[in-house]
Amino acid sequence: MSNAFEKAAKERQRQINEEGFSYSHDDEYVDGDLAAAGASYAAICEDIVRGGKSALDWQSPAFWPWPEHWWKPSEDPKRNIIKAMALLAAEYERIERQELSEQGPRPAG
Repeated sequence: MSNAFEKAAKERQRQINEEGFSYSHDDEYVDGDLAAAGASYAAICEDIVRGGKSALDWQSPAFWPWPEHWWKPSEDPKRNIIKAMALLAAEYERIERQELSEQGPRPAG
């Protein structure tokens, strides 16, 4: 199991370093878009594993949150799982940052 988490962490770093999806960029998605994107990659993985061909015919699910050109599924179900995990981690981190900012600064000492 740790191999999957390690790969997801590397994918998350790739998203940040190569795609430019910084924490401040992620913080703009307050409507669950990161979670929806992760779910989309998980959904296509499920389709591939069940029949070897996606029932989505490689189109994004209806809940894909962004323009179609950002939909980049892989034929490798494991790769789609890694993308899903990284996007879900980004959503988790975004929620944590939001909660901390809503709490406000802590009183000193």
